[in-house]
Amino acid sequence: MQPRRGAVMLMWRMSFAVLALALTACASLVEGTTQELAVRTDPPGAQCVLTREGAVLGTVNATPGVVAVSKTRDDITVTCKRDGYKDASFVNHSGLAGIAYANALTAGIGSAIDAASGSDNKYESPVTIPLIQSGPYRLESGDVVRVMIYNQTGLSTDYKVGDTGMVSLPLLGDVKAQGRTVEELKKAIYDGLSNGIFVNPGISVEISQYRPFFVVGEVGKPGQYAFTPGMNVLGAIAAAGGFTVRADNSRMTMIRKREAAQTQASADPLTEVQPGDVIVVREHLF
Repeated sequence: MQPRRGAVMLMWRMSFAVLALALTACASLVEGTTQELAVRTDPPGAQCVLTREGAVLGTVNATPGVVAVSKTRDDITVTCKRDGYKDASFVNHSGLAGIAYANALTAGIGSAIDAASGSDNKYESPVTIPLIQSGPYRLESGDVVRVMIYNQTGLSTDYKVGDTGMVSLPLLGDVKAQGRTVEELKKAIYDGLSNGIFVNPGISVEISQYRPFFVVGEVGKPGQYAFTPGMNVLGAIAAAGGFTVRADNSRMTMIRKREAAQTQASADPLTEVQPGDVIVVREHLF
């Protein structure tokens, strides 16, 4: 009787040990089934709505802000609006949290529980969504403008916006171009030439060449590429030879210069690209 009783006790102890290990390995117990998702925009002050499968999860009335969301296997779309800027959106993909891989190594039951509930998934946080000003394009260092002055072939040529944000024109010297639209630059040149140099000069100004954008990281051909209006991240990646086999093709980083400052933002394949942007394609962690 004693050996049989001892065997039964041993089986009970082993069963409790396996159950405890499985439950300990559950991400739902370690990290919970909800997550705070921090939303930022560049510039701040936008209203952002978070949706999943058509249902609204929450709203940030003026970025930056935080919304608590349940963790599932479904992606979350963040859509932002701000006066004076184009609407922007970002798809925050549901990805496996690191604990899920620990679960797989330590307790198959815990991993299965998490996988079924989606609690072993996690969303990128914080996310920073870049906003693009609506209206005409504003010049930056590296852009090239073509200035045509009627009956003045010696002055009619291409001028590059320098690092100081100026274009250097004969007779006028440096004229500020950075932050101005083409029409605003045209007016500045007209005003300068009308000040005792020419009488009512006929002037036209257009963009001859946008400054290039850059793609680095896990792409076939990292480097700089010519910008085309309307281009998105997917088109930029295609120009750079496509993703490598190690690339995380759903979550990228965009570095954007806004006058004197640089900002870093989240990007997905449909994020709109601007001249001078640096797109960073990271290696997939798993």
